[in-house]
Amino acid sequence: MKHQYQNLEDTLRVLAETHNEAAVPVLLAALDSDDHPIREGVLPILLQRRSADAENDILRRWPEMGQHWKQLVIRREGWLSPAVRRALLGEDSSLATIGCLAGTELGDFEIIPHLVAVLCDKKSAIADPAATALLALAERLAEEVAAPRDYRNRKDPQLQRAHVLASLEKGVQTFDQHQRRDLIEALLILASRDNAVVSRILQEPSERAFPPLMEVLINSPRPSIMRLLLSYLDDPFAPLPALHALGRRRDVTWLRQLCRRIGDEPAGVIRNNLKRIEVIPWLKAQQFLLDSLHEAEQSGVVRLITHSGMPRQEALEALAHLLKSSGEQGRRAASAALADFRGAEANAAAALSLDDPDPVVRANLAAQLRMRGTPDAMNRLLALLDSPHEVERLAARKGLEEHTFANYAATYDYLDEDTRDRNGQLVGRIDEQSTERLREELHASSRTRRRRGLEMALHMGFVSQVQDVIAELARDEDQYIRLEAVRILSICPTTVSGEVLREALADKRVLVQEAAERGLLDLPASEDSEGVLSRRPNRETSLHPENSVTA
Repeated sequence: MKHQYQNLEDTLRVLAETHNEAAVPVLLAALDSDDHPIREGVLPILLQRRSADAENDILRRWPEMGQHWKQLVIRREGWLSPAVRRALLGEDSSLATIGCLAGTELGDFEIIPHLVAVLCDKKSAIADPAATALLALAERLAEEVAAPRDYRNRKDPQLQRAHVLASLEKGVQTFDQHQRRDLIEALLILASRDNAVVSRILQEPSERAFPPLMEVLINSPRPSIMRLLLSYLDDPFAPLPALHALGRRRDVTWLRQLCRRIGDEPAGVIRNNLKRIEVIPWLKAQQFLLDSLHEAEQSGVVRLITHSGMPRQEALEALAHLLKSSGEQGRRAASAALADFRGAEANAAAALSLDDPDPVVRANLAAQLRMRGTPDAMNRLLALLDSPHEVERLAARKGLEEHTFANYAATYDYLDEDTRDRNGQLVGRIDEQSTERLREELHASSRTRRRRGLEMALHMGFVSQVQDVIAELARDEDQYIRLEAVRILSICPTTVSGEVLREALADKRVLVQEAAERGLLDLPASEDSEGVLSRRPNRETSLHPENSVTA
């Protein structure tokens, strides 16, 4: 047996080294040998030779060949390509059909122009296999173009694409003659958005190729065509039909890509293009598609809805649906977007979600309460001032933003005592700058402003927050300011009240001394307790004009 295998190896080595063409028929015949080692040893030798007969024979065998042999042929790049081209150009339709199959598996992009020629010449016997091969090769080339360059492959996919695009463009331009939709689809697979032929067809709806091109853009599931359609979002001069196709697609895979591309903060050119989309049919007819989106994609669909030029009533209905049934991100985006919608239906949609489990949703809607004239809006906002969630507290302050210290100070002199109390308490809770603004008032050079600042501190309930400044005013050069400071510290004791009042007992003005003495008598036993003792001012002894020093 060993001697037999040695003879086989010697024979194969001789066949491999000889330049005699007579070796080819011997090798081809050996491919049908019953002996497995002979068959396996012959094919690699055959693939080292250039012979049309060998190439044609291997091509005929292709459908029945096992994967191992096919891989040997594929790794011998370009070896079978001449036979494939000859088959496509020949009259043998069965061999041409095999050529379409083999060319596809070989990934031979060089045969694309030949496949285009077959379709344009309307060779009906192999038209369908040629179309199948053309689309498969076009998509494979498109994926190689989109992927990072593999430098193990000597051929640049970009150059290969440029080479085959010319034949595809020519084929599409003769669409009137052959009516092959496959050529349009193959062109769209490989074309970029600035392709001259595609742009011309999109701008000429009267073109015969226009309807099938739009049909492909709207319905094709091929990733490369979806990428092409998405790219029009970034085109400042995007053809309107392309944007219409973008809005009419209704497959979930596409919708997810579109929403991710739009994102939460779309760029200006994307917003402008979305405005040009006036019809999104599936939003009304197939609203359930919204429920198929992942949470990260729901903010994108909200932007699609709100930035598009679709009827506002349909947009509102879609937002209302998202508010009820989407995930957290979708409800957040929808509740924020609802601020741009007015009317009874928008108000009702907002009211239904005021108790949403997510504080961000509640905050978004709370900011719209007064704008919508919601009953009990003020009480709701005031309650949110004490929310454990910062986002709700911020929304409440925004909803009550007219209650600022500046407004309070500007109108203070025109308010009665009860309104000063009520508004002062509101301002203290709403305006986060209240303490600083009050300190500025108490430090003002104007005697009137300092005295008014003392009164405002009392009405706002901020005596403890500014007790250090009030203590300074108890030593002010103006006796009336000192008197008011002492009275306020007596009415609302703080941690410094006892010290200040005892110091005021030695004041040179009798009225200040008396006020300090009365204040000390009213102080609680422990002067060092933290915080303000919540006591309303005694109107008989403090700030009413008829009892004040200035009166």
